[in-house]
Amino acid sequence: MQINRQEYLDVYNEIKKENINTICMAADCPNRYECFSKKTMTFLVLGNICTRNCKYCDVLQGIPKNVENESKKIIEAIKKFSLEYVVI
Repeated sequence: MQINRQEYLDVYNEIKKENINTICMAADCPNRYECFSKKTMTFLVLGNICTRNCKYCDVLQGIPKNVENESKKIIEAIKKFSLEYVVI
């Protein structure tokens, strides 16, 4: 099952609109088309900042901010996109 451009844009726009943080988007991962088409998404918790310092990663690094209702947003995204595999 391949995701077409419009389906990808729909997922991308919804993620942006709902301010859902994913490694897929934060790291500008080139594989996100494939993952989204396989109903897979990797969520980044506590905002868009990671506490790790991986040299190969494009995710912002630092101290995460307190994010309210984040778990609710993640649950809603899982339902909305009918995700089959989720990494948090």
